[in-house]
Amino acid sequence: MSAVHCFANSTAMHWREPATRSTPLRVRMQRRDKSGSRWKFLGLVVILVIVAIVVRHTPVGQYLDRRVLAAWLGELSSNPFAPLLFVGVYAVSLGFGIPASLFTLAGGVVFGVWPGALYNWLGTMLGASLAFVLARHLGRDFVERLLRGRFVDLDAAVSARGFWAIFVMRLIPVIPFNLSNFAAGLTGIRFIHYVVATGLAIAPGLTVVTWFAHSLWEGTGDRRVTANIVLASILLVLTTVLPWAVYRLVWRRGKRRPL
Repeated sequence: MSAVHCFANSTAMHWREPATRSTPLRVRMQRRDKSGSRWKFLGLVVILVIVAIVVRHTPVGQYLDRRVLAAWLGELSSNPFAPLLFVGVYAVSLGFGIPASLFTLAGGVVFGVWPGALYNWLGTMLGASLAFVLARHLGRDFVERLLRGRFVDLDAAVSARGFWAIFVMRLIPVIPFNLSNFAAGLTGIRFIHYVVATGLAIAPGLTVVTWFAHSLWEGTGDRRVTANIVLASILLVLTTVLPWAVYRLVWRRGKRRPL
């Protein structure tokens, strides 16, 4: 009887061993995931720091000077691949956190109003998408683990209003454009909502800025050009101030809470 009892005990211990051994494995996997998210986030930070150092302390930064950039684009305009090169440089620069204001103005100067607006829009969309994807794949896991409960509540609130959160944030640029690209990638906002909202919201403002830059470049000697500059300036102010004014008015009346 004792032999049977010992055999039963050994059999029970044998079947319990996999569960006992699997627990440390799960713990190790969790630690590995946590460490991996930390390294990915660190990699994102290192990439952005390296880009900032290269731009500020190497000859690469001189190409972001207004006169140098205008000269380079002037030479580029005769190249049949100029639009493709312009959009590519625009997108990569914006995607890695380099301000693209000069590129936007240069697009209007070199390509004109409507082609320039299209190329500026494409460069902005590709650059914003690149920044979003970098933040989503390299930073989200780490931020989620770091903030835990607080991040879950905020992430749920923002994700539930994904499209409108991005749309309003683009129309009312309280957060710098580059920063908002990376910040959106750290949330659970769906990529398609981010892209559609960004594309719709930035189109009017980009078109006005491109028109403004093109009108300034043409000069003020002609009355028609002067009228274009004045009209573009008015529209530029309206596209910047009007969305914020309307948003504040609606909020104060209590019809809709801020997103």
